Amino acid sequence: GLQQPPDDDEEQPADAEEHDEGTTDGEKGTAEDNEVGEEEIMILRETCPSCGAPGESRMKIQVIPFFKEVILMAFACDKCGYRSNEVKPGGQIADKGRKTILHVTNKEDLSRDILKSDTAIIDIPEIELMLEAGTLGSVFTTIEGMILKVKESIQQTNPFALGDSAATDSKSKFRSFFQSLDKLLTGDERFTVILDGPAGNSFIQNLYAPDPDPEMEIQEYERDEEQDEELGIKDLKLSEA
Repeated sequence: GLQQPPDDDEEQPADAEEHDEGTTDGEKGTAEDNEVGEEEIMILRETCPSCGAPGESRMKIQVIPFFKEVILMAFACDKCGYRSNEVKPGGQIADKGRKTILHVTNKEDLSRDILKSDTAIIDIPEIELMLEAGTLGSVFTTIEGMILKVKESIQQTNPFALGDSAATDSKSKFRSFFQSLDKLLTGDERFTVILDGPAGNSFIQNLYAPDPDPEMEIQEYERDEEQDEELGIKDLKLSEA
């Protein structure tokens, strides 16, 4: 998959998993540079949202081949240990929504990069998994990384699901679902990943680019009024009409 830049002895922005809000760390603080290039890191001074100590948020532009630019952001507090990572698609909201259907057939497919914006939906019908918009926030990772994040998120939001105090039926359902996720991670199970992004800013890596990918189907579609309203562009479209 796409590789992040070298560390340079400091932590670089990684994939996003902790922010679901519309505002970003990069919208606060004072930038040391007015512009940031593809290989440059912009540092923003800001306070830690957890303890209030001064800190730095780092922002970098990453180019995804055959797609577009994304903005990677990371904040780490040396005092309390708070960390946040976020990714935002660059550019404007696309004119049409974009649905990508990937048929995972082997372990290599698990290493495909995936960019899920916070307004995108992910569906894996074989295990009845549906991640609604906002779930996991904005994520730039791999198919394998996404599955691991789903498992981690469920464990964090249901810490006692497999504990002694959990009801037997509930414990059995969680255990069965985790086993289903683990089977997907082996690379031996064939399954489908449907990434539906109304903003058109979500992406799954084409391993055959620039040629068509035999295991992937991309559909562009017209958004409905409700989707435009959720993206905050309904009034803008009316004013342009």
